[in-house]
Amino acid sequence: AARTQVDKIQTSFSGAPNETELSAVRVEIDRTRAEMAAALGEVSAAAKDRDDALEEVRVELGVLQSERMRLYSFAKKLPAAGLRSRVRDLESSNASLLADAERFESLRVETR
Repeated sequence: AARTQVDKIQTSFSGAPNETELSAVRVEIDRTRAEMAAALGEVSAAAKDRDDALEEVRVELGVLQSERMRLYSFAKKLPAAGLRSRVRDLESSNASLLADAERFESLRVETR
């Protein structure tokens, strides 16, 4: 937009643009740069938030996988069907969390 404004000023006058006109263009350029910097800052903050959330999901997934393995080992030692059912429930939950982690990872890769 600023470049178009400079071209317009240069073609509408027979000589070089005066300082007032150039000053207005410089102000517009500075405003555009500030807007771009703010937008980049917002994108960086959003990417950091996403990465932090992904790390939290990964940590929680590790905890859940550890718990699942502990319960699975315990369930193998006992004939109780209830415990085996609980392990299956945890495995389903674990699969869901793993899918979420993979989705976060794919979003992270797409935004880079």
